[in-house]
Amino acid sequence: MRELTSLTDGSQAKRFSAFLFAESIPCTVENEDEDWIIWIHNDDDRLRSEELLSEFLNDPENERYTRAERKVRNVLQEADRLRTQNQKRSQKLKRRWQGSWWDCFPATYIMTAICVLVVAVCTDWNQGNQGGGFGPAFCTNTELKAIPPRVPAEYLYILDEEGDAAAENEFARIIAGMLTDREFLARRNLILNQQNGELAQRIREPDFLPRRIYLLGLIDTLNREKNLDKLNRNYRRVLTNRGLLREQGVLTYVEERVINARSQFAGLCSTLGRGQVWRLISPIFMHLSLLHIGLNMMAFMSFGKGVEYVRGTRRFLLLCLVLAVTSNLVQLLWVDHRFGGMSGVLFGLLGYVYMKGRCEPRDGLALPQKTLTYAALWLILCTTGALGAIANAAHFGGLIVGLIIGARKKIRKSLPFGPNRA
Repeated sequence: MRELTSLTDGSQAKRFSAFLFAESIPCTVENEDEDWIIWIHNDDDRLRSEELLSEFLNDPENERYTRAERKVRNVLQEADRLRTQNQKRSQKLKRRWQGSWWDCFPATYIMTAICVLVVAVCTDWNQGNQGGGFGPAFCTNTELKAIPPRVPAEYLYILDEEGDAAAENEFARIIAGMLTDREFLARRNLILNQQNGELAQRIREPDFLPRRIYLLGLIDTLNREKNLDKLNRNYRRVLTNRGLLREQGVLTYVEERVINARSQFAGLCSTLGRGQVWRLISPIFMHLSLLHIGLNMMAFMSFGKGVEYVRGTRRFLLLCLVLAVTSNLVQLLWVDHRFGGMSGVLFGLLGYVYMKGRCEPRDGLALPQKTLTYAALWLILCTTGALGAIANAAHFGGLIVGLIIGARKKIRKSLPFGPNRA
């Protein structure tokens, strides 16, 4: 280093050294007694520094020196902030490497504990009915109690009672509109006349007569009475009986699914309109039997701990939140609100890990081929109905969303307007 100058005013010395830094000239300021000495690190910068010093001494209050001092101060503050942040990250990584569950994967353990707690407080343990899973049915309590603490399971379904009623009313309204449209009735052979020989022949069949005549009676009533509230209870049931409407040719399977989705969405809007936003997530904490919660929690601990450890707790929670909401919505719109379980999130995590391993293996996530095979077989088995009523729509919805999230960076790069496109 070479001494450039010494100044008696410390503020001026700091200002000029900041200006030198702004000009890419490394320097150091030292205080000796009452003098402030400025040292230049490189001899190659000496001549340039002397010229700048001369200009500074002629006008030390010039605005450009103030701006340079402010700029360097901001840079140093940002450097201090980054240094502190890196120190915190290093300490956090050190704690994670020590293996404490609270530092490694707290969210996985806490979510598992919530599932167990929900089963404990939402189940009527005095009942004797079996849940098809080596024990009583879980989440069957219907009353709110303080001692022992009991919470009605209906508080956790994605639709509340009023929302369910709104969904059924919307379905009935849509069907009633279709049954009063004569063109629609003619297309579906629901108008009884002398020329409709096939229909007349079918009406003579013993097992066909009661349901068909009842449906035709409903159609006649609707054409005379437009107010659905004045229909008797049996006619109201016909309007929302999906099986009967498909059997009698009123709806095709696809039409029934579309109308069901519209009606369930109306029920969801009704429920959320009363501020019950937690219902978008709460069904994942409900489990309906011992086998249900046992299998789900073992799988969640296996997948959850790995994903949370590698990707971090905040990203893991955000991922679970997205998977929970989307899988719950898919199940609601495809079927109805009577479901629960973590399996939609589990299949979402499986899809996420699989795509991460394929698209970004450096992130440290991958899915063994054996696990992938078992998961595919289990998914197929669930769709067969051999295991009873299963929320298959939540499974497929969570899986698809997990695949998309896991491959989102590669998808984004492959788009015509992606970051790697000119």
